[in-house]
Amino acid sequence: MKKAGFFLLLIFIAMSLSAVEIDEALNTIFSYCSVIDHEGDQVLMTENLFDAEGDAYNWVANCSHVILAIKAGWVECPAAYSSSVSSLDAIGAAWATEYQTYVVTIPVWEILENFNDESYLDMEPDDFIQEIREYIDYYGDVSPLSMY
Repeated sequence: MKKAGFFLLLIFIAMSLSAVEIDEALNTIFSYCSVIDHEGDQVLMTENLFDAEGDAYNWVANCSHVILAIKAGWVECPAAYSSSVSSLDAIGAAWATEYQTYVVTIPVWEILENFNDESYLDMEPDDFIQEIREYIDYYGDVSPLSMY
């Protein structure tokens, strides 16, 4: 999962939110994630565990950045991903420690409510993702993986 996280981070840093880059980002996201049902919510969840908590949080922040851009209408969602993206209620990633396996999630509505402001488009993508990451650090829900 380290390679996937690094690859996704590079995409977002270089991302100017064009259709081709969104398609590539979504392809990467859905290559490493599945949409699962959790208590009636559709959660975009990593299929494998990250080695470190920080990597999981970064993944959720990067995915949130892409989903926000689509749901806020800043970019168009490629047709191949439209149904999956429109159904998402939350974004999550899992990591393992020596004692437990955890999941961090954030609701999509919360990202939209707090970051759906076009002034963010003037920021460098990595700075914007860092702001999302800081929000997830503070407000993200952390649960044992067994709850999923």
